[in-house]
This record gives sequence, structure tokens and C-alpha cells, in this order.
Amino acid sequence: MPRKTMLETIVGELMRPPKETPPIKAATVRRWMRATDSEVRGATYHLLTEDDCFRRITPPLDPDEVFDWLLKYYEWCLRTNRRGEWADSRFTAASDMVMWFVDMWDEGVDRSYLERIKDLIAGLYVTGSSDFKRGLVDSFLEHLFERKRIMKLFESWKDDPQLAEAYEEAALWVRGGGRSPLTRRRRQKREPAAKKK
Repeated sequence: MPRKTMLETIVGELMRPPKETPPIKAATVRRWMRATDSEVRGATYHLLTEDDCFRRITPPLDPDEVFDWLLKYYEWCLRTNRRGEWADSRFTAASDMVMWFVDMWDEGVDRSYLERIKDLIAGLYVTGSSDFKRGLVDSFLEHLFERKRIMKLFESWKDDPQLAEAYEEAALWVRGGGRSPLTRRRRQKREPAAKKK
């Protein structure tokens, strides 16, 4: 019988019925987290963000380890815009990032985690092409700004010549009544995010 590929193994874990709950070794998950194949990265992302799968990882992964990996994964998706069966496109990654940010905000995580996401987005925006910048505003910033208190976190951008335009464009969405389901409050934690204050 041929040996399963890494991707097939991860997908197999994702497809297990909820009643089948054998543990997944943390060391194995860490090996998947180091993979460079786009589809393996995408499948690993789904495994880390599916509650049923994440709870099966034994021993549990450190929240900081998961946060670091997710932040790198989102950055990679935004930069590369892969459209695979498992790997996220720029748009789907940005949408997931909005929900991730909002969930951490609602859970009261240490603000330093949110600042790291903010810094990543700022760096990507400043170095991106005009099309990339437009996409980042449309798919990420506009929706975050639907939450007025989150919008205040980005107020320093108003006085930054490289970021002021992004702030103003995102604010226009809110002023015009823009709304989406991405920023609604969710009862259940969507994914392991970071350590609380």
C-alpha cells in the first residue's frame, strides 16, 4: 500500500467524523507547520482553525506559537494570492484575518498581538502596488473599521503620510453605511488566537 503524502494525512484528519477523536501529536503538527508546499500550508491552516481538530492536538500547542504561524500564513497568502484547493487567496485570507482580529479583540487578548497585525498590514500597504493597496483596504481595513473602537486603534495612521490614504478610504466605507457579517460578535472562539491580558 503506498504511503500517504503529508497533504493526504492532514486532509484525512480534517475529514474525520466528529465522533472519531484520536489525538494528533503536536510534534506531527509542528512538522506540517514547517512545510513550504502551498496546499499543505492551506490544509494545516484549516486544521489549526477547526475547533474539533485543534482540540485533538496533544499536548496542546502554545498560543504564541499558533499566533506566529497564523500571522506568517496570512502574510504569505496576502503576498502570493494563491488559489488552491486548500491554500487561501488574498481575499479569503483577508476576510479570515478580519474575523481573527475581531475575535481576539472580543476575547480581550493582550493588545500587543493586535499591534503586530496592524504593523504587518501597515508594512504590506506601504510596500504594495496600487492594486494591492486597494485590495487591502477593500477586503481588510474597511471591515475592521466597522467597529468604531477598532477604528480608533488605527487613528495614528491619519497623520502618517504613507498610511493616511488607507485610513481615509477605509473610513469612507463606514461613513457610507458599509456593513458586513465579518465583524459580528461570535459566541464561540473561532480559533486559538493569543494570550489574554
